[in-house]
Amino acid sequence: MSNATCISVNVSIDNQLFDNADFGSDVTFLGYDLVVINIENVIADYAFSTDIETNFLIIEEGQHYKFKRDYGRRIQEFKELYERGKCVVLLNPKNTKCHVFNSRSPAEYDDYDLLKLFPIRNIKQVIAKGNNIEKVGNSVVEEYWEKNRHWLEYSSYFEGKFKHPLFCIRGTDKVVGFYELYANGVFLCLPSTIEVDQRDVKEKAEIRERFTESLIQLYEKAQNLAGDFNIPSWAKSYLLPEEESKKSRIAQIELELERLGSDLKELQSFKTIFTSSGKVLENTVKSILSEIGFACEESKKKRHDLIITYEDKTAVVEVKGLTKSAAEKDVAQLEKWVGEYYAETRVVPKGLLVVNVYRDKELQDRTDEAFPNQMIDYSKTRNHCLLTTIQLLNIFYDVQKNPEKKDSLIKRIFDTAGVFESHEDWSKCIRHVEHKQL
Repeated sequence: MSNATCISVNVSIDNQLFDNADFGSDVTFLGYDLVVINIENVIADYAFSTDIETNFLIIEEGQHYKFKRDYGRRIQEFKELYERGKCVVLLNPKNTKCHVFNSRSPAEYDDYDLLKLFPIRNIKQVIAKGNNIEKVGNSVVEEYWEKNRHWLEYSSYFEGKFKHPLFCIRGTDKVVGFYELYANGVFLCLPSTIEVDQRDVKEKAEIRERFTESLIQLYEKAQNLAGDFNIPSWAKSYLLPEEESKKSRIAQIELELERLGSDLKELQSFKTIFTSSGKVLENTVKSILSEIGFACEESKKKRHDLIITYEDKTAVVEVKGLTKSAAEKDVAQLEKWVGEYYAETRVVPKGLLVVNVYRDKELQDRTDEAFPNQMIDYSKTRNHCLLTTIQLLNIFYDVQKNPEKKDSLIKRIFDTAGVFESHEDWSKCIRHVEHKQL
């Protein structure tokens, strides 16, 4: 083991065999045999606030370029480490997700999960802290377990299918430690003693020293997990029958997965039409109106949310995301925008109110009326069309399935005075499944 090189990343390991570095430093992980990382501390280096709804840390403008650059660089380094037969140890983390400023669309944020730095797929992380742990797996962690069992802690557990679980919450199948073989290397996720709080400073130092020693011993045993499959780099230039065709097929599949992942992310963003408010909701409504066939233009004076046109017809659109029903003040505001548009253009536009009502409730629980009677009467006299975002989504899918209905549905929107009748049932285009089926 004396010839092995080790580095700890965003976690302080006071041992002469370990170098220490931060995720965002210029120090490369390449050249090390063992990399130990605490990704919870990684995000904290870039983020200075937290989203109170999602509990995601927020990486704002000014830090986002560096974070994205470091993230991309480290993914490639980890990949190369596995290919070279090295070992990466992730200390069981808590906060792994963050919102990152999007310079192309400043009103929106990109979601990152640092678990994707590692070869972990199709598992669900659940934030949960504890220390009631039992060993369930390979003897490779026997010494690690014996040296640390009284002080090991976890910050989350994982649900999914694991080939190699190592530790679980006692008496359950909730995994808090596991390993995966990837390329020629080994990835381990482990509960640790790093955050253990001991009153006795000497005892704390002894616990940390045992933990460090056990990591080194674990590395030695982990070399046997991948068998004798650590082929030298020069062997890659010698191809076995069908090797090249299989590598080509894998590359094609990876490209297809990347494309499907991008398509899925775009599709899932449509869910914000029944969950969000503000600029996010406005952008989604704009996208769907465009897909239906309207030409959309944002208000230059930031009054009404959108101006839409179809052939020779124009409408002023007001978009609202509400925790309750719509109200008279919403259509009064819409009527004000209609008047101002007419004053500026001498064109009388249609007034269209699109509302995401009861947005904090699940769809099956939104049973109350979206528009109160007094509001409907007011809108009828002013030729407003009142439309929920669910109706708009249903219209979109109706037009997708039946393109010949586009003209008639758009005409109905312009002709409606009051509530748009039809397309109210969300289950026409959305299927609800129980959480356990996901």
